[in-house]
Formats: sequence, C-alpha cells, structure tokens
Amino acid sequence: MVAYLGNPITAAAAEPGNKSFTLGGHTYYSDPSNPATPSGRINFNQVSPTATVGWGNLVHRDTKRFTVSFEAGAAFQGSPKSTLILGGNVCDNPGVNCRSAASDPTVQSNIVSEQGKINKSMAPFEVYPIISLGFGYKLH
Repeated sequence: MVAYLGNPITAAAAEPGNKSFTLGGHTYYSDPSNPATPSGRINFNQVSPTATVGWGNLVHRDTKRFTVSFEAGAAFQGSPKSTLILGGNVCDNPGVNCRSAASDPTVQSNIVSEQGKINKSMAPFEVYPIISLGFGYKLH
C-alpha cells in the first residue's frame, strides 16, 4: 500500500498586464490594473493498493554473508486530479472589456475545460511501477 503524505503539487504565477494566455481554447489578456493570477494544484488519491512479487531474503540463516533481493510490481494510484483557480481580471483584448475572472461564467467555463484537458493528459499516470533492489551483508 502506498501512503499519501498530504502534499499535493501546487503552483502559482502572475501574468503581467496586457500579456495573452489561453484557457479552454479562448485567448484572454491580463488586465494591467489588476493582473491575472493563475494558480493550481494536483491531488492524488489517499490510498493506493499495490501488487508486487519478489525474490531474495536479506536475513540468511546459513553461512552466506552477502545477499541480494529484488521486488517488482505496481501501485494502482488512479489518475491525479487538477484544480485550477484564476484570480485578478481578464480582458478580451489588451485593456478592452476587462472583468473579474472569478465572477465571469464564461471564464470559469473555460477554466473547467482547461482543467479537463490537464486531467485527461494525466490519465496514463494511474499506475506507477515499483522496482526495488536490496543488498544485505551479515556481520557475524
């Protein structure tokens, strides 16, 4: 079982005024008077079942001093999920039709669309490989 440490991947940025960016296929411009402040995070499942097979015994009871063990398998994590937030103001053109990104339903819809694209691109990461190689040396 893989333990969740409670530390999602987080990111924050500040988009300079009049610079363009794309969300959900729509181009916006950051408002110079209240620039866009994108942030996001990627969350992982809290519990992940694992399946592994291995060979070797690090604690031998015979006269061998050096041992090697090997284990391989997979952790079934499930796809990570992203959360995107956009603060500040966005404009349709530089300095034209500027509005709050947090309260505009079209902007929010495009954020959800972009979030879906990111989640789809992370879908292959639902299974993580596990490979372990161990070495042991008996002192007595």
